[in-house]
Amino acid sequence: MEDEKRVRALETEIEALEKEVRHLVDMDDIHNLRLAYYSLVNEDRLDEAAALFTDDAVVDFGNKLGRAQGKAEIRKKLATLKSQFIKIFPHNHVVEIDGDRADGHLFIEGRLIVDATSFVTAGKVTDTYVRENGRWLIKSMVGEIFYAGTLAEGWAELPNRPHASP
Repeated sequence: MEDEKRVRALETEIEALEKEVRHLVDMDDIHNLRLAYYSLVNEDRLDEAAALFTDDAVVDFGNKLGRAQGKAEIRKKLATLKSQFIKIFPHNHVVEIDGDRADGHLFIEGRLIVDATSFVTAGKVTDTYVRENGRWLIKSMVGEIFYAGTLAEGWAELPNRPHASP
């Protein structure tokens, strides 16, 4: 009887550990998915970046690229960036997982050249992720630009910029 109790307790502990490990692996997979997206964009590997979305994904880039629905349209929008200088640096990625779905957000800083003009930008990206066939993909992505200004002008005097005390 005592052995059966110990076996049940060990089985319960193993189940809890398996659940925790699954959660940690999922978190790592989702973080790597987001980092892969920005690495691919930064490296001008835009077809590969588009492959990280579900077939029915919805994206609102929050900028002149606008909105795209479906992987094919996302691929087209990303293709317009080909050979432009775009470097996006993500940080502070927060994710909440619920089974095969997850929600998250991260902050980005960017350096761009548009029509021979250097820009600095910062914003927030809010995502939904889903696991399809054992692989995490981006289901939706919504960008919110905090500011975008030319490097020459800077961002200190841009309208709608949050003000902070020194």
